Amino acid sequence: MWARADERAELAFQDGKPLRPTGIAAKLLDRVKRFKTHILVALCVLLTCVLLFDRSKSLSSSGSTSALASYSPYAPPVSSSSLGGVFRRPEDDILLITKVGASTVHKRLMIHLAEQPLSNLYIPNKFYVSDWPVKLGPIEFYDALANVSDTVKELDEFKHLRHEMSALLQSNQDLDDMSEKDGGWKLDKYKFLPMMGEAYRRFPNVKWYVMVEADTFLFWNQLVKWLATLNENKQLLIGHPSFCDYDGKSTMFTHGGSGIVMSKGLIEATYGQDPEYEHNHDELIKKSAFGDALLSKSFYDAPKVHLTELSKEGGEKFNSDPPRILKFLRSNWCTPIMTFHHVTPADTAHLYEFQRRIEPRLGAKDMIKWADVWDEFQPEFLRKAMIEVANAKEDPTTFQHDDPNVEPGEVGVVAWQAIEDWDSETSDTHTATAKECQTVCRSHDDCLMWSWDPESDKDKDKDRNRDRGLCRWTSEFLRIGVTKPSKTKLTTGWMAKRINHWRSSFGCSGHSGIDGDF
Repeated sequence: MWARADERAELAFQDGKPLRPTGIAAKLLDRVKRFKTHILVALCVLLTCVLLFDRSKSLSSSGSTSALASYSPYAPPVSSSSLGGVFRRPEDDILLITKVGASTVHKRLMIHLAEQPLSNLYIPNKFYVSDWPVKLGPIEFYDALANVSDTVKELDEFKHLRHEMSALLQSNQDLDDMSEKDGGWKLDKYKFLPMMGEAYRRFPNVKWYVMVEADTFLFWNQLVKWLATLNENKQLLIGHPSFCDYDGKSTMFTHGGSGIVMSKGLIEATYGQDPEYEHNHDELIKKSAFGDALLSKSFYDAPKVHLTELSKEGGEKFNSDPPRILKFLRSNWCTPIMTFHHVTPADTAHLYEFQRRIEPRLGAKDMIKWADVWDEFQPEFLRKAMIEVANAKEDPTTFQHDDPNVEPGEVGVVAWQAIEDWDSETSDTHTATAKECQTVCRSHDDCLMWSWDPESDKDKDKDRNRDRGLCRWTSEFLRIGVTKPSKTKLTTGWMAKRINHWRSSFGCSGHSGIDGDF
């Protein structure tokens, strides 16, 4: 029997009071009330699955022909079934390994853990490695030193340092109290081989194994975008090249702090061929000072590996220095950049913030470039000089100077170093003052930056007048540099007008719009 809406309303009340259901209806209503939260969650999950199912069908049928063009780091993490199979994001096939010493977990890693959730990063596969079974919140670090061979465990150096570390950590003391100040660094070399063995056992099906350290900064989304263009089945060992001697022969190896990328093809040709791979290199470990070097050498010596040096695909993407020490060249200015090493927590926070601002501005095929890093990290005094150049260009009357030879944007800073002793791309002379050195630079039309140091030891073996300082200038590179408070006479200068011309000569300069053209 059907009732009108107003009849149903009347039946629900009697004497102005709501009627309570009885019998089965009462039990059903009680269960609904008790489990209403669970029912709502289930409905939300069901609705989400339906939406993702529909999204995955449209993605699988889109048929993008370009890996770079189809990838967007800002899409939400998705893994759902569709008629075309399982949709996977490129990140699902990459393992990020973070290696950190127990003594530096809190000093270096915390800033990454704080910034990563804010930075549009999807990193589904993480593996944290240390030299002790450290636990940090929900993160449990794999103790790589627990899996060295019995031979290594009996080495005097290993036993002594491991025992000291154990005693200090178990009593909650600072590891800086170890008898050897570089004790943690000496133990580091033993971590590399077992670290990669455990990584392969836990994640045997990923396409890429990426290792960084806690004082490394990695542009994760840029790496993901770039790796999508490479073939993971090739034997690839990618990173920053360093060298050491093995049996009297100079051997190129991947510098660990700059980040190391290893392909599935390489790991399967080594660890995949021998379950005891990490335990079969004791002699190599004994004669190696660096863990990253012995890892590379073990790959080269593996019977199924045909590599004898780093893969050339890496170019200058991986770097062993922070932004302020990098050498900016014409050859790398417009090329992608992926990593920095020896970054401070302040550097790291700045880099994450920079990443959050620049990545949404990049095109599908565009990457963060060296030029972007220069524009972002140049110090304020140099930025003001660049603005002075721009203003003088628009209105020449705005720049006035007593010396007519002085160019707009010339700047010199005391107690600042931007040319290092090891730099070979400089012209060197001697002058009585920093101002004279600046004049030398100005007199060469292609000079970009200069330095004057009356206390330099670079040419200490040369016969020269010690009353005159070493004047060095270059037209080949740029560097941001660092402050040197104790070197009160060291002076560094830049020619901002010429630097602006350098920037303008490259189409990639200012392409992101972060800093705009000066």
